[in-house]
Amino acid sequence: MTPRQMINIELAARSVNTRAKDLIKKHVPAEHQEDLLIDFNCECSDDGCIERVSLTLQSYEDLHDTKARFVITPGHDEPIVEKVHRQTKDFAVVDKYAL
Repeated sequence: MTPRQMINIELAARSVNTRAKDLIKKHVPAEHQEDLLIDFNCECSDDGCIERVSLTLQSYEDLHDTKARFVITPGHDEPIVEKVHRQTKDFAVVDKYAL
């Protein structure tokens, strides 16, 4: 798989997560959103990945403070297309080289 194909898979995963986030923000009362944990799709380059990353809506938005930043399950990084920016036991944040 080429680096471009890998990035396209990651962009597709983030697109699904963004749509879900927007729907939740629209339909869940604001007073319930702050502590609500959402199981977002791992935004890695494996098109068969079914892992989830649990984050609040605000955390998800904060972690995507640039268009080149993606949230993945720890260990799902691909050094050929990205570098780990931050890692916890529950998730990793990676920066794509090409975006």
